[in-house]
Amino acid sequence: MGGDDREGNSGGAALMFVVSLVVWIVSFILIRTLSRYREFAADRGAAVITGQPSQLISALKKISGFECPRKT
Repeated sequence: MGGDDREGNSGGAALMFVVSLVVWIVSFILIRTLSRYREFAADRGAAVITGQPSQLISALKKISGFECPRKT
């Protein structure tokens, strides 16, 4: 009698695990996407405010370590 309840409950636990995993994955992707969007929006705003996007590009390359050597 009690065994039937336990067997039916294991399916619910598995379903709960799968749903929680899907929710975690979706939230992880959304957080990363929104964070990247905010970074791009901040860079775009800085370029508009300063009026010198090339200087902003140069500064971002310097702090990221991707600065290309200048040709002389």
